Amino acid sequence: MFAGEILMRPLLLLAVIAATLFNSNLVFADSEASAIKQQLDSIKKQYGQAIAGLDNNPEDYELPGFALGNEAGLGQQGLSVGHSELVMSANIDDKFFGKMTLAFVEHDAETETEIEEAFIQTLGLGNGFTLTAGRFLSEVGYLNQQHAHAWDFADAPLIYRGLFGDQLIDDGMQMTWLAPTELFLQLGTELLSGSRFPAAGRTNGIGAWTAFIDIGGDIGIEHSWQLGLSHWQVNNMAGRASGGHAHGGDA
Repeated sequence: MFAGEILMRPLLLLAVIAATLFNSNLVFADSEASAIKQQLDSIKKQYGQAIAGLDNNPEDYELPGFALGNEAGLGQQGLSVGHSELVMSANIDDKFFGKMTLAFVEHDAETETEIEEAFIQTLGLGNGFTLTAGRFLSEVGYLNQQHAHAWDFADAPLIYRGLFGDQLIDDGMQMTWLAPTELFLQLGTELLSGSRFPAAGRTNGIGAWTAFIDIGGDIGIEHSWQLGLSHWQVNNMAGRASGGHAHGGDA
């Protein structure tokens, strides 16, 4: 009996040591997996695709008094996919967010691909400020910053179509400030290259700039209201060309 106890004690000690090491490995594995999961969650990659289609009559289309550019003209005749987008976005880290939108458009029986958006945006810059740099949809007006597939109607309002060729997209920097108030109040400005219609092309320095202010609030649970005032100014409009259905930097 005494000899059996002597033999059992080392075995029991080994079992305790093995169990301790096994549990510590589990804890280490769990903590390592948790750290990896947090890193993956922080990336938060998002992918999306949008396909749009519509019907129009080129014979009855006109917009008197305006030099049309960008996508203000009608689409291709016959059945076609139309304007399609491939969207990729992700949090680069806890300070920056990045987004890229590739547009696929059929034009003259050929499929064209262009970078519609490609920008970096700050996260938590502080004091209500947000900085965006790259190619983005300008915040001139309420509708301009929304993609066409998110509109409630198939066509852009007349002022957007006539002035900006449906939408104003440009390269540059944007700074916005969100006021710390219950009422939504946002002020912003953009310094742009002026490389796209209705500007006449790139120049040295700032080609165009915007300034805007938006206020709004909620009406009950399901409704809201918003008012805004925007100003857009370009430094180079001499010699601009009218395309009517251009998808590149020139129109």
